[in-house]
Amino acid sequence: MEMGEASRDPEHRGRRNCWLCDVGWGAVFAWAGDWLFKFLPARFAELFEKGVDRCECPKESRRQSKYSYRRVSDDEPIVYAMIEPVQFENGSLKAIPKDKLRKSDLSVCRGNYGHGEAARRNIVVPQIAKDPSKIDRGYVWATAREIRDIQLGNMKSGAICVVDDGLKNFRAHAVLGYAEAPDGMKEKDLANFRLAARGDLLKLFEKRGPPRDWSNWVFN
Repeated sequence: MEMGEASRDPEHRGRRNCWLCDVGWGAVFAWAGDWLFKFLPARFAELFEKGVDRCECPKESRRQSKYSYRRVSDDEPIVYAMIEPVQFENGSLKAIPKDKLRKSDLSVCRGNYGHGEAARRNIVVPQIAKDPSKIDRGYVWATAREIRDIQLGNMKSGAICVVDDGLKNFRAHAVLGYAEAPDGMKEKDLANFRLAARGDLLKLFEKRGPPRDWSNWVFN
């Protein structure tokens, strides 16, 4: 037999391939099927989502948290909790905190991926536990598309980003933040445009009337 030539001994061939007989192919195919049905639909959903590829909001184009269901699509209701006196006072909504928007850290909830009690438990309850003087006033909401339609002055550029931020025990969590400033924009102009955008966001959350009770988890 020449060097490198495979053995023609049937017994040897059987010993070499016998490991294939011991593989649990049923388990392998079951695992592969589970992966295909669970992973691929989510990937295809992300590939074909519309309206989330904005250069001023690069984080919108890709899921940011491994705990999030998917990136935030335009038609999703975005819920903003009302806790007095932080977000709500004297019967009306307070101004949206600019520091939270600047840090892209304004907490919201994705209405399609949770329910009122879970949102209240994860957003409101911890804050009241730290400060019992705070009062739960329910929630307001707007669609992600409406928020993304808020413009930065006359620049034809979005002012607010809506980004997934799923947490381990609260996968429906998301955040709002300022969009990236256009190249060459003066700081004074940027500050004025963002001030106006904050006002537009407040009006948007006021648009559908007074805050709703968490038990009334309906978006229409």
